[in-house]
Amino acid sequence: MKKNYDLIVIGAGASGLTSGFVAAKAGKSVLVADKSPYPAVKVAISGGGKCNFSNRNIHASRYFSSNPHFCKSALARLHPQDITQVLDKAKIKWEEREKGKLFAFSGTEIRDFLVSRAIDCNVEMQLGAEVKSVHKHQNGFDVLINDSLFFASNVLIATGGMSYPSAGATDFGLRLAEQFTLKIVKPRPALVSLSFCKNDDMDWTGLSGISLPTRISIGRKDFEEDTLFTHQGFSGLGIFQASLYWEEEMPVSINFMPDINALEWLKSRRQAKEKKQIATVLAEKLPQRLAQRFAGLLPDEKRNLPLTEISDKILINLAAKLNVYSFIPSETGGWDKAEVTKGGVDTTELFSTTMACRRVPNLYFTGEVMDVTGELGGFNLHWAWASGMAAGYTVAAGI
Repeated sequence: MKKNYDLIVIGAGASGLTSGFVAAKAGKSVLVADKSPYPAVKVAISGGGKCNFSNRNIHASRYFSSNPHFCKSALARLHPQDITQVLDKAKIKWEEREKGKLFAFSGTEIRDFLVSRAIDCNVEMQLGAEVKSVHKHQNGFDVLINDSLFFASNVLIATGGMSYPSAGATDFGLRLAEQFTLKIVKPRPALVSLSFCKNDDMDWTGLSGISLPTRISIGRKDFEEDTLFTHQGFSGLGIFQASLYWEEEMPVSINFMPDINALEWLKSRRQAKEKKQIATVLAEKLPQRLAQRFAGLLPDEKRNLPLTEISDKILINLAAKLNVYSFIPSETGGWDKAEVTKGGVDTTELFSTTMACRRVPNLYFTGEVMDVTGELGGFNLHWAWASGMAAGYTVAAGI
């Protein structure tokens, strides 16, 4: 005889455990199933193991989606202080870092808290359990887990995205969505490094390990963060942020002197009768190897001349590269290195207040599996909590 539940959650991550807890706290019977033997793996390892669980500056503008308005309702119902109050009550230590980032002292502690509060509300958990099929019928859903068949009045898909395949991430949630003929926005790696341009006139080889403050621009977005040179391309927080908004053939600009008008500075040094070579002058503002690489843009016969003998035309060309180096990345660093997935279940298929599917009654999607992706800095975990709560409250209310 099939065991019945008010809600079966597929995915024991941040949003899945949150929605399950909220529904169970209201007295609903809840089963959470996950193919991993360990719950909330990404929560435990996020933020370098410290769990960047939210941000003081939560706003819809910090999220990327085909429908930028979709996230507003859920975000409006959960503020950063709501989360910190819960952590304070549970005596879990946290701290605020730069740019409003909220970190726990231990990602494992956050993971354990999510699991324990769900279990305390009688959420049943099946870990290391394979969900083999989900079938909708008039009264609800039949869900085959391992070799056992369960019935659920509601099913919630919280399987996450495709980033971190080493942690067990797959496209299972998207395949379930396609089974129900839901539209999918093509998933792409995001918050990830960007490769060098193949047809670039700049040679960036041999600069791996160099990091410096920059301003990254893409479209109407600007990010003032460090950029790190790697063997394959550009990395660092600013590049990660830009990758969220990057599409193929889209240019990205790097300002290597974000607080300086490079042309005015170079001309002022020349007016001061600066006798140093251009590489030496640039090294006052840039790492030495990078300064030498920019000096290499000068004609061969000019590189060893003092700055006083360099023409306006040459300085203008050099300064333009220093303040606005524009390139079209050939690709991203891929799924193995991506922090998150952008794209997913098209939000036009869902109600923004409940995360419920418009065309399949009592089917829900939360977290990273849908087409809502936050910037780096705690925004994605906040979306997991917010979307999970919205769905959980709806199931709890029996709407």
